[in-house]
This record gives sequence, structure tokens and C-alpha cells, in this order.
Amino acid sequence: MSKLKDVLLATDVFPEYSVPSVCGVSVIKVPARSKSKLAGKCVACVAHHKGNAVKGFIVDETNFSHWQELQNPLVTLEMLPNICDHIASPDIIYLEEMDLFVLSVHGKLRFSDDRARYGKQGTVLLTSTNGIDFRNSSDVFANAYSRIHIRTDKAVFLFEKFGAHHVKVGKLTNFPSSQSMSHLAYLTINNIRHFSVFDEGTNFKIFYTRIFDYPESIMVNEYSWNDFSLCSSHRLKMPFPNDLNLLSSFKSWPGMPLSPYYGCRDPFLFESDEKKYLIFSRNGEHAISVFDLAYGTFIPVKNDRFKVWRIQYMFGKFVRYLYWKFLKLKEVL
Repeated sequence: MSKLKDVLLATDVFPEYSVPSVCGVSVIKVPARSKSKLAGKCVACVAHHKGNAVKGFIVDETNFSHWQELQNPLVTLEMLPNICDHIASPDIIYLEEMDLFVLSVHGKLRFSDDRARYGKQGTVLLTSTNGIDFRNSSDVFANAYSRIHIRTDKAVFLFEKFGAHHVKVGKLTNFPSSQSMSHLAYLTINNIRHFSVFDEGTNFKIFYTRIFDYPESIMVNEYSWNDFSLCSSHRLKMPFPNDLNLLSSFKSWPGMPLSPYYGCRDPFLFESDEKKYLIFSRNGEHAISVFDLAYGTFIPVKNDRFKVWRIQYMFGKFVRYLYWKFLKLKEVL
């Protein structure tokens, strides 16, 4: 495949919505020994930022050019009694020893007791024996924007977004029948948006983007499994040119983007045949793209430059305001 490829367009995947969006991609390779009809296949799921369904795809992992949509959504809002308004941020995993698929999604919480514990949004779990027909299997499970990670020794970890600047790490026992967790660490990442976790043996990496970044770029922090200390922090040089107008570079903010802007969201690292691919949403959630990481250039981040990026973001807002005033004045004249 080429180093960068747009594989899904928001207008094709979710044509029913007036505001285009496709995001929250998650991908797994189902082992061939699974009893599921998806055995030996690569499965992906995506959502609309304010949608009512998570859609699944069978993916040709050799070049990522063919994404075959499953006949029915993997989960719909009607299946989740604790969630209202929307569901997003799907994260699919496969428990090999149980031949069980687990899908987590987040959404706005319906009940006051849940909101008192988790805030406005939370994460729920669904399970499936075939990877297609999912059923709700839990009450609210964790904070919104959470990732479940399984290590090679079958240990299960929960990475849970905690406030605006932290990721809470815990170890789950008897998952998924029980969700008891022992807390291990808090990782500090300023204004982290959605993220994914990639295991590298003694260390692990968190791929993420940050709200207010300019442009919103893919970041990666490497941590030690031993003590969860930060080993390194890098920024991926933007893998595609700015083919939008200049002012669109200044639109990274919380929530759903209402128009295209130059930047990335929701990075997910997938490894196939010893090659690594970043799959992410770009241009204001208007497309899902796949990037061959062999072509990537990572720039070390020696100091956290978030304040610098935010100043540039505010400067961009000021420039847009001046441009708007100029257009208004032009209309008068």
C-alpha cells in the first residue's frame, strides 16, 4: 500500500447524518482457531461522533484497500439502557481463552447515580461469541474514553481517561465476569483526547492527540510496565499535507468538529506481518486513513509544549476573528 490511504469517508459510512463524522476506529485480528465466522479475518469498528450505532467491517489487511461493511451494526443505542443521546469510541478486543469478543463504547449517561460516579459520560461493555451479535453485559463499567488491553500473559489492564490531563491504569481480575480492579498508576498527559495502547514487551506506548494542539498531531508516549515511568515522548510529523485553507489549521477544540480542519484524531496502531500501521480519523473526522509507520518521522518532545500550542491556537482564533471582521466590512463597502 502507499504510505497514506483514505479508506473510509464519513459521507459513505454515515450518510444519514447532516454533519459528517467517522471516528473511534478499533481493529483486531481474529485467530484462525476461533469458532467465529470471522476466524482468520481482520475486523474493524467505527462510530459517528454523535451517532446511535457502531458499525463493523471486515478488512483486507494486506493493503487496507477493501473494507466490507457487516450487514447490521454491532451495537445500537437501543441496546444500552444506561446510555442516551449517542454512542461512540468503540474498542473491540478478543479473549482467546474464552473465544469471546468484548466491545466497549461510551455515551451520555442516563441515570443520576451513574453521572454522580462517572460524570456526564461513561463506558459500557457488550459481549459476543461470534463477533457480530453483541449483547449488553454490564452496567456502566468505566469513565468515557477507556481502553482495555490484554497482555501476552493474558493479564487484562484498563486504561481509563481520568479528567482532562490523566490516564488511570488498573489491572482487572476475572474479566469480564467481574470488573474488580486494582489501581496501579496515573499517567499525566495534558488535554488528552482519545488514545490507544500498544504493547512492546517490557514497555508500552500510548498513541493519542491533544485538544487545542496546532495542528492536532499524533503523539506517542512510551512507559515502563515495571513502574509506569515515562521513557520518552514523541510527535509524529504530520503524515499528510494541509490541503485545506490556512484558517482551517486553527480548529482543534473539544467535542465534535462541525467543519473540516487540518489535523488527526483517534489514532490506533495495528501490526500485521511485522509491519505497523496507524489508523486514524483526519480532517475533522471526515475520513479514516491508514498510514504505513515505516514512512513516519517522530520528533522528540523534550519539554511539554502544550502551552505554546495553545497560544498558537488562540492566535489562530484571533486571526479568524479579524478575517471575519474583514469580510463583514467588505460587505458594507
